[in-house]
Amino acid sequence: ALCVCPFLFCLNVSYVAGVSDEGLIALSQCSSHRILSELNLSHCIQITDVGVKSLLINCPRLRILVIHGCPKLTGSSRQLPQLAQADEKKLRLSHLTWTIYANAPNQ
Repeated sequence: ALCVCPFLFCLNVSYVAGVSDEGLIALSQCSSHRILSELNLSHCIQITDVGVKSLLINCPRLRILVIHGCPKLTGSSRQLPQLAQADEKKLRLSHLTWTIYANAPNQ
């Protein structure tokens, strides 16, 4: 449903239990991916490094990303911004905040 919102630039889906990697991948590939600049994914308990990586690589204008309380994210998420920076799309985050759980399950 979000893919029919071509001018979507700010989205807060914090505490929405149904948010998944598949949804994040779809969001990163729909028409608004070029202008999405703010995204709050706090307490979206189903997301993993896969969905976050898709956003970082495919949403070049993403400036603010908040991902606290997402227990399936692993320590490798800390490397994702650097990987996205190396991509030719040149992500330019100005605000990134997250919590990585030490006992997160391996994916």
